[in-house]
Amino acid sequence: MNRLPIERVLRALKDSTGREPVESGSGWMACCPAHDDHNPSLSVSAKEDGRALLNCFSGCSTESVLAALGLTAADLFPQNPEQTTVSMSMKPQNSREQAGFHGRNKTPKPTRQNTETFQTSREVIESLEKRLGKRSAAWTYHDAEGGEAGAVIRWERPDGGKTIRPIRHGDDGWSVGAMLEPRPLYRLPSLSKSELVYVTEGEKAAEAGVAIGLNVTTSPGGCKAPAKADWSPLAGKEVVILPDHDDAGEKYAETVAGILTRLDSPAKVKIVHLREVWPDLPEKGDLHDWYEAHVGIDPETLRDQLETLVASVELRQPERPRPAVEQFEPFPVTALPQVVRELVVAGSNAIGCDPAFIALPVLSVLGASIGNTRRLRLKPGWEVPPIIWTAIVGRSGSQKSPAWKLALSAVNELEKEADRRWRREYAEYRDAIAELKRDRRTAGESADSEEQSEQPTLPIAERFVVSDTTIEALAPLLLENPRGLLLTVDELVGWLGSFDRFNRGGRASADAGRWLSMFNAAPLRVDRKTGEPRTIYVPSAAVSVCGCKCLRWNSTGDSAEGHRIRTSRERSTGENAAGVSAAPFPSLVRGRHSSGFCRAVYGVASLFAENRV
Repeated sequence: MNRLPIERVLRALKDSTGREPVESGSGWMACCPAHDDHNPSLSVSAKEDGRALLNCFSGCSTESVLAALGLTAADLFPQNPEQTTVSMSMKPQNSREQAGFHGRNKTPKPTRQNTETFQTSREVIESLEKRLGKRSAAWTYHDAEGGEAGAVIRWERPDGGKTIRPIRHGDDGWSVGAMLEPRPLYRLPSLSKSELVYVTEGEKAAEAGVAIGLNVTTSPGGCKAPAKADWSPLAGKEVVILPDHDDAGEKYAETVAGILTRLDSPAKVKIVHLREVWPDLPEKGDLHDWYEAHVGIDPETLRDQLETLVASVELRQPERPRPAVEQFEPFPVTALPQVVRELVVAGSNAIGCDPAFIALPVLSVLGASIGNTRRLRLKPGWEVPPIIWTAIVGRSGSQKSPAWKLALSAVNELEKEADRRWRREYAEYRDAIAELKRDRRTAGESADSEEQSEQPTLPIAERFVVSDTTIEALAPLLLENPRGLLLTVDELVGWLGSFDRFNRGGRASADAGRWLSMFNAAPLRVDRKTGEPRTIYVPSAAVSVCGCKCLRWNSTGDSAEGHRIRTSRERSTGENAAGVSAAPFPSLVRGRHSSGFCRAVYGVASLFAENRV
């Protein structure tokens, strides 16, 4: 079946950039593939006659954008008349999914389908070849264990250009799209075999280096995405960067050099220009062009020429140490379990917020849902409860509230359901008590008669969430809900400020120590002056915490600061999360969790917190 032009363009944009175009007004915004675009500057829209329109606000021509996508001008127009009429005459149906479109009536927008998956890399390549013809080259990327992580496929076009399609290996199999971040380096398993590694811009140039006996690598995505790769395997090594002979190549080399010199164990970096050994290097020329121009020369001689040039170049000085405030690092969304990942990605795209604004409270929800049912045994005698405390810090207008609402929607729904159930059971309990009293009066029994009938059992309210509570009020709830609870704090300043608040007797509160003990699911004992029982003992007080808004707590001494997972990344625009489903979450919150799922949840939290505490 022929695709609509707008569908072809959106799919090509996702395949090329690795990012889903974001709905904006009556169209989409996407990163332009024709230049190094970090903030989406390419506008995509559909006209009433079925045409797809492209407009790069940075000045890239439509022809250059199409060339970068591997499309032609013909791809912007419907391939048959029926597509023109169908796209605008689609009658309203019962749901957007039935109609096959999202959005308002002005411009129909295609439903975002799940990417087609395949069992093997060969199958996905064969699928691409049905549309694009026989490939000219394919380069496979491997993970640290040697398993296939993805590949880059290349087609040479008749006009002298090229078409590139990345494919990846994910949880569900192989599919078209950029590899999961952080992306592995090319020829990763071989990089540990030598202390000197060369870096080129592109796999074709890398293979030319291998042909003359060099240990060469590159990053997937070319000059546009070096920051999305994991360069840590080159830590402490000698690295020679061979940039392409153009501005993009120079920028790629500088970016990679900056990354390598900022590693915990900085690499010893040199940037070597091939024009110094071959003055006739053409514009955009690279190591492959140099190799092809000297085919008749022995590879060992070529390697000696290059090594002589390398020896004459000075090392790049490592960049100065990082400032006290570290640069923002994105939340590792790809490390989340699939169901959780789908909610976070769909929600952040719909709201326009950073994924961390949803992922952090979701982690606390899942930590509370696991609670006391599991422990992570790090080694004999050392067990860790999956209790997670998170906080969202953001300015007004950064979409904290809709993200917070979506993340807690499932657990709040369970709380409502449990409350309705308890009210029904409590009404039945009161009716039973009233009926028992009537029966006793009829039988002439006294209130303290030994022959009293069995008393009805007072129903206990199942709880999932608490808010704005004291330790004394929390203790009986934990006793009745031994699995654990989630504390949601809409304003963290007040909650943290209560830790060092003085009581009526003039003594400082001990709440800080008690809350920290609950972070470790330690026993909790509360002695009360009134109420029954006077002493409440909770063997394992498990409380996960999530909060938002600003944190300005200046208390001295021990604090809960060290147990927060923080994020300060914000986006300034976005819509609401209407239509984003959290349907799988009630079963996650209430269900029994496998050990693997528990390790994944706690592992993601630990990964994100590692350098942020």
